[in-house]
Amino acid sequence: MVSLAQPADVLFVVNNPVAHGAKFSLAITRHIVSQSVSLVADQRFSDSTLAVDVSFPGISASSLSTETNFRRLAFGMALRRRLPRGTRFLGSSCRLYAEYLFIAQAVRYLAAKSLISRLQPHTLLLTDFDRAIYARPFVWAANAAGLTTATLMHGSPNLANYVPVLADYALLWGDAQLEWIERHSPGTKSIVVGRPEIDLIPVARTPAKRIVVCHSRERLSRTEALMLVMQLRAFREEGMAIVLRLHPTVTKAQLDQRWASVAELADVVVVGQSSLLSSLEASDVVVCVASSSAVEAVEFGVPTVVIADSDRPLPADLEAIRANSPALLDALKADGGAEQKLVGDQLVSLSAHLVAAVGEKAGGLLDDAISIIRAE
Repeated sequence: MVSLAQPADVLFVVNNPVAHGAKFSLAITRHIVSQSVSLVADQRFSDSTLAVDVSFPGISASSLSTETNFRRLAFGMALRRRLPRGTRFLGSSCRLYAEYLFIAQAVRYLAAKSLISRLQPHTLLLTDFDRAIYARPFVWAANAAGLTTATLMHGSPNLANYVPVLADYALLWGDAQLEWIERHSPGTKSIVVGRPEIDLIPVARTPAKRIVVCHSRERLSRTEALMLVMQLRAFREEGMAIVLRLHPTVTKAQLDQRWASVAELADVVVVGQSSLLSSLEASDVVVCVASSSAVEAVEFGVPTVVIADSDRPLPADLEAIRANSPALLDALKADGGAEQKLVGDQLVSLSAHLVAAVGEKAGGLLDDAISIIRAE
């Protein structure tokens, strides 16, 4: 049975305990200093750098074996029988595996409920993503038990995966996410804390010389392809070099007709095997349609433009960059020192709108937010 060695003020449930997720979780636990924190993750699959206090199984059979008993299996099967005949499951096209996922998640719901029932009533349940398969049973059990729940943003929220927010509180990067959550999940209490997991030092920018177009496997509409081509031609007339950076899983030969028309204008086409930030230079301008790399580029101090139809659904932060893009493009047209100042002012304003703080400053905001939530 999953157990807590000792009571904690905050139970931090981690969906992704590897790679970027482990780095994110380490930053969160390091910066919550005013409260005690117990970290919950599936120990079998966690990064060795992550100190897991409570190992709770994921959805795999090997992880779930220790938490599965006859009562929990019977509960899952009873739930299954209550579903209308012909109900289709999400998660797998294989009917047998989809049936397994249903029963396995039912077992996890009961196991999470059992763990939550042993917590102190003042415990805060915190997660890196409240709607994920791993954390969802915890949020449900905590809400049902009357515990306060909060979710961090591990990425830029979008309509498909992030709303409605299931937790009581959402801890956000900046005002762009705050405005977005207020529109799309109006019952959620929100606090801006920034991004404690990053500590970027903005590049010392120089006048624009190179355009880096980020391909992210998105399908372009006819108008988006036309807008991209027209804008790239305008950049070329100003003497700028153009690089098309492809998604790591795509080659130039695999591009569809609309992306191929963009590739024809590029001086260089590369497959993006390394991170975007590691390839950027002080004289670059990033252009994208729906690439999540846009936010990091802005925080790095690189002018970033989103060229997308006004009705294309975008994550919260890309929406904000799209709204700012016409003003940034105008600033890039200015001459000499005027361009430097105008673009610099645009970047400072946009960066602050997207991410209120990073590193230690954001960590302080996070710790304050956790204290405020627990005091309410």
